[in-house]
Amino acid sequence: MRGVGKTQLAAAYARARLAEDWRLVAWVNAADPGSLQAGLAAAAEAAGLAVASGDVGEAGRVVRHWLETDGDRCLIVFDNATDADALRPFIPAGGAARVLITSNLQSVANLGTNVGVEVFSEGEALAFLADRTGLADPAGAAAVAGELGICRWPWPRPRR
Repeated sequence: MRGVGKTQLAAAYARARLAEDWRLVAWVNAADPGSLQAGLAAAAEAAGLAVASGDVGEAGRVVRHWLETDGDRCLIVFDNATDADALRPFIPAGGAARVLITSNLQSVANLGTNVGVEVFSEGEALAFLADRTGLADPAGAAAVAGELGICRWPWPRPRR
């Protein structure tokens, strides 16, 4: 489902790995082949991996091999994946690296263990907004949550 927080959840996980000083935390926009290749090239550069220039698939193969053989404390996030077949060649088949893939397509879910992300409950939505804004305004937070559609509405909307 679009807009339920998949990317935000992946970003929170990535920030936590950065805070733990992991060796590599790479974010790859996997929405289209060009973005995927550019992201993998950036990941290869960040990891200090040698890649032959001019070969667009080389960076992905080099990154995958490195993650399979030396991926301890490494994370790669493929965000907004739209094509399982285009992504599959770049997903490590083994090793210690962590891989997160966000997508709203069921075909991509078959690439690994599927973790469903649902919209927030009332309490989760209000707590999230209070934490992010630093404001203690439950009625205002409920109104914002309702407008954004970030939670189910099992309670009456506040009057405006």
